[in-house]
Amino acid sequence: MKGAIKKPELQKRLTEYIKTIVVEKKLQINNMIIHRDGRWCPSEISALQQTIKKSKEEKNLPENFIKKYCRDCYFKHSGIMTRLSAL
Repeated sequence: MKGAIKKPELQKRLTEYIKTIVVEKKLQINNMIIHRDGRWCPSEISALQQTIKKSKEEKNLPENFIKKYCRDCYFKHSGIMTRLSAL
């Protein structure tokens, strides 16, 4: 799909975000909202799901972790925008 973020790149970026918050800053992420500039591609959704599953297995995310994907959100800048909520 045109404009899709490659699965390995998306997994790498999300894993880095999670580890920065959890490992380096020693905070817990309870929920995450991920905005995509355009439509989510099936490969992107798969990448997010696999990364979240792996992060839960590695105990970087709690079992009751909540994720939400915002479809068709448009921003000035292309790419993805991630907001992690750490409490």
